[in-house]
Amino acid sequence: MDQKPKKKKQPTARKLNPLAIIESFSLQNSSPLHQAQELIFDAWETPSKKARLAVAHRALALSPDCADAYSILAQDAAKTLDEKIRYYEDGVKA
Repeated sequence: MDQKPKKKKQPTARKLNPLAIIESFSLQNSSPLHQAQELIFDAWETPSKKARLAVAHRALALSPDCADAYSILAQDAAKTLDEKIRYYEDGVKA
């Protein structure tokens, strides 16, 4: 019953995506409006209406000047035509 000593795994450098590093750095050092717009780009790709609305509200918390967030609210949150118009007007003002 000879037991071979277990080899210790050598720590390896984690493979990092250079583009992800650049994007992360640029978001950390960008304006609130830019950060909000990046959130909206993600929201547009989200199939869940509830998730899109949450992201739109988060974007507006970062920057009330994020016009596209109002567009998402008009499309997904408005229950009446008047409410939809108000969201679009707010987006134009932004």
